[in-house]
Amino acid sequence: MTTAKIPPSASSFLVNFIGGVFFIAAANITFAVLPESDVFTLSVVGITAALIPILLGEIFILKVHKRPGVGFLDTAIAKDTERLKTKLLGYYGSLALILLFYLFVPLYWHDEFFNPALSYFFPLLMIYVIGGPIYFSEFDHRLDRPKDGFWHFGALLMGRRDEVDPKIIVHHLKSIGLRAFYVPVMLSYFSIYIAFLMKGHGEFIDANLTISSDFTWYGILKFIMLIYFFLGAMDILFGLIGYFMTFRVLDSHIRSLDPTLVGWLVCLACYYPFWEVLMIKVFFDDFFANPEWHTWLSDFPLLLVVWGVLSIVFMCTEALATLTFGIRFSNLTYRGVLTSGPFRFTKHPQYVSKMLNRLFVYVPFLSLGGPLGSLQLMVMFSGICFIYYLRARTEENHLSQYPEYVAYANWINERGIFRGIAKRFPFLIYSEEKAKVGKLF
Repeated sequence: MTTAKIPPSASSFLVNFIGGVFFIAAANITFAVLPESDVFTLSVVGITAALIPILLGEIFILKVHKRPGVGFLDTAIAKDTERLKTKLLGYYGSLALILLFYLFVPLYWHDEFFNPALSYFFPLLMIYVIGGPIYFSEFDHRLDRPKDGFWHFGALLMGRRDEVDPKIIVHHLKSIGLRAFYVPVMLSYFSIYIAFLMKGHGEFIDANLTISSDFTWYGILKFIMLIYFFLGAMDILFGLIGYFMTFRVLDSHIRSLDPTLVGWLVCLACYYPFWEVLMIKVFFDDFFANPEWHTWLSDFPLLLVVWGVLSIVFMCTEALATLTFGIRFSNLTYRGVLTSGPFRFTKHPQYVSKMLNRLFVYVPFLSLGGPLGSLQLMVMFSGICFIYYLRARTEENHLSQYPEYVAYANWINERGIFRGIAKRFPFLIYSEEKAKVGKLF
């Protein structure tokens, strides 16, 4: 056994967990005080309630602005008006590119999936238009490397090509493109889950589940579904927060993006609209044609409860894994290594728990089509698992350029809860040598 040590985590699980608790508390208070509130109101309340304790913890407890990679100066230097103008031009130019992308892609205006996201469009636009100059004027002269991607893009727009670093421009455009794609997707996902949560809360109340009265199996099922929707909403919430909170001053900036086509393809395939076009049509049509898991188990109430609790356990693990990122979640990027929460027990806890959760929710080993139908569903489910295996491997290959991630992965090789399984299936063991040359198996 080597002497691998686990590096410190970029995010605090405890701080983020408090944010999650605040979200759940705020949702329940809103249900009680404003029972007729709509999805938009509950979403804004939930996001705000989660963000406030997280930001306070990041700034005043973790003091992330003082981390070496941030370059925050204790004593501000003199303001450079010309540099600030260049940076603001780059900022508004980037914002204009994003708006043009939304304007000329009809999907965002004609697809019903994005209707929830449109309700946030103008409030968010005002925040970005007004908030950008405030942020840059306050922090531009407090960073030791103020010429960031926005400055380089602004210089490019001004025709000062001799001052522009092409690598920084490419990184900047990929970063804003990534966020431009994921923000409306995550907003719609979050709104959908909030709607499910509101419906689940109403059904739970209607079931009249109390200790002293109608303690029915139906009520227990509705309670299980309510918890499931809460966890699902919290999972999406922290994914959404991560795409908004990309600030160098908070040490939540994007260091790098996955450079491989395979990495991007397998990741995008798991999100709308690619998920709808590819995954559902190829893999999930038969799953949705099947009865839901609780229908299969309706004649076995005790097994139904046990099954529901296990699905919640895996959903909870998935949500806690996303929660661990805090303000640093985003696909295809590196924003600091995570070694707390579920990540302390295994690499990729989200993917492991997601597949186990889906196994319990979709029950692919049961089919109305008999044994052959069950076999087909299991083969399709294996295909989904393979896609997430590729996501995990491409992420490891990308992150292996960072010594702290290599140290973490080697530590998991020795201490992870699945190390026994990995010994039986050696291709699951992390190898720095294979990762750095891009091997997937």
